Amino acid sequence: MVRSAKFGTAARLGMILALAAGLVAVINGALVLAVANGGLGSGNGVVGGAAALVLGLIGMIIGGLALSRSRRRTVATSRLNERQKPLKS
Repeated sequence: MVRSAKFGTAARLGMILALAAGLVAVINGALVLAVANGGLGSGNGVVGGAAALVLGLIGMIIGGLALSRSRRRTVATSRLNERQKPLKS
């Protein structure tokens, strides 16, 4: 895994897209499970709906953690830059 030294706008957009895609997967999985008649192996997509629900939740968690981590890093960097500025007399 390769990590970037800085989080740019493209990386932040990717994190937000991961959150949105996870939300869509959770909603889709929940709708499939709510509408499906029958159980496992009935051909109604119950297993796929459950998988979409679980994987969507995992995607949302990972995207949220990455987004919060990038925000913490941005705040810490801005505080560090403020400390390094020379004082004006």
